[in-house]
Amino acid sequence: MKTIIEVGANDGTDTQKFLTQDDMVVYAFEPTHELLGKLYDKFRNEPRVKIIPMAVELEPGFANFNIAS
Repeated sequence: MKTIIEVGANDGTDTQKFLTQDDMVVYAFEPTHELLGKLYDKFRNEPRVKIIPMAVELEPGFANFNIAS
């Protein structure tokens, strides 16, 4: 099994491309609430996609996440 860690999955366009191989699993990190709904809908029947509703940072912990308008 090959593993992809996708930081900033956005709407899942690249996530879908990563699934072209049957032995691929994708851990898709996406902190933006609006985009999470799209990801959950798009990959609800795909067990090889693990959606993680968090951002990735070099230091452990929690922080405010600002989204540009």
